[in-house]
Amino acid sequence: MVSHSTQDAAAIAASFEKVLNRHGYPFQYCILRRAHELANGARSKWIFEATEVPVQTQETGTRIDFVLKLGRDRSATLLAECKRVNPRMSNWCFVRAPYSRRTARVPQLILEEVSQQPPNGHPQVTGPWGSVVSGARKIAAAAEDVFHVGLVIEGPETGDKDGKPDRDAIEVAATQICRGLNGFVNLLSAKTQLLGSRHCAVLLPVIFTTAKLWAADVDLGSPEGHVQIPESQLKAKNWLWYEYNQSPGIRHAISSDEQPGDLNAMLEHDFVRSIAIVSLDGVDEFLWWSGENADTWM
Repeated sequence: MVSHSTQDAAAIAASFEKVLNRHGYPFQYCILRRAHELANGARSKWIFEATEVPVQTQETGTRIDFVLKLGRDRSATLLAECKRVNPRMSNWCFVRAPYSRRTARVPQLILEEVSQQPPNGHPQVTGPWGSVVSGARKIAAAAEDVFHVGLVIEGPETGDKDGKPDRDAIEVAATQICRGLNGFVNLLSAKTQLLGSRHCAVLLPVIFTTAKLWAADVDLGSPEGHVQIPESQLKAKNWLWYEYNQSPGIRHAISSDEQPGDLNAMLEHDFVRSIAIVSLDGVDEFLWWSGENADTWM
């Protein structure tokens, strides 16, 4: 018969609590439970699929925190990375860049689209569907919602005693969700039945975070070579879009649906992806908005 002292149990429980919270498991399942509640209350179209989904890209394995689908037979899929941050480093601040690509004249979202080639190039023809290809789905967006530079700013809160400094938390989270995104593309290519009756999917990468989100409306190309940010130009955001140039080292191995002829088109088609970053206060609004709009992305 196993016997443990009350003192041992109390100490282990306290340590277990700290480690669970620091690793973010309660935050992850808090977000997932809220998504489930919103779906059950008809306030979100996103349906729960699975947690800790194992995927692999470039010989590196990872797990997607959870996956939501836009209804049972829809093509849009939400891939979530949940990031609990060190309270001392809990301010994520974003700004737009005046230059990104020569062809980037209109604000847009760039999402991953995966599709299976129809028999003989015609969906109406009977026969086996072909190989899976990837591409970029471009969607018009409001300029005030899209940002290119994100930095972690220290605040007055007391940090986790044993937590990481998290100065690179945005970069780490963006890399992780893109690794999951590309691994999911590989999974769809290997298990084409997951593409469903439409034989295609648009993938929406999302970082849910305990961080507070801020956006500054300033011109990074100011003639003086430095910027000033008045308090009036710093706005709190519940959620935003972060345009991220993912590394070739984490990209999937699936063939492209086209071969871009210049650097700008190649970047947009293969490497630039829009990541939604959502604060705890923005979960309800984002899940409703994205669910209402995702059907139009196909």
